[in-house]
Amino acid sequence: MQRSMTHPRPRRLRSSTGLRAVAVAAASLLLASLVAACASGAGSSMPPPSPATSAAPAPVDSPEEAGRRVIAAEPRFAGIEPQDPEMIGACCWYEAREVEGGYEVAVEIGWGDCPSGCTSRHRWLYAVSREGALALIDEVGESVPPGVPGAN
Repeated sequence: MQRSMTHPRPRRLRSSTGLRAVAVAAASLLLASLVAACASGAGSSMPPPSPATSAAPAPVDSPEEAGRRVIAAEPRFAGIEPQDPEMIGACCWYEAREVEGGYEVAVEIGWGDCPSGCTSRHRWLYAVSREGALALIDEVGESVPPGVPGAN
């Protein structure tokens, strides 16, 4: 019996581990390239961060200036004015007074039927040094609801 020579016998590849090693090496190289590109900021449109600098606060020489300083330092208090004793039904105000070593500034926010005196209130008390440093020293009252001045 003779064999037919029309179809040669299939041959096995020597080893698939060689191909696997090449694929792993290529994937590792690609991953390393991506990591390096991300780390260098390639393709980023954001500028590099600049070093943080902070100027020393300016001295404070009056309760009025202390009040303005607190209001300016807290964006949630934007537009709040000093307390007006002639105003009936005011919801939001601040008052400042001189104390030993500096000033105290109280910021009060009210809501809920304020023409009758506000049914809910929140109060922040700040210390302001004569050198201009601010510190929150007390906070009391209900959580300020969204949409009301003073809400976070």
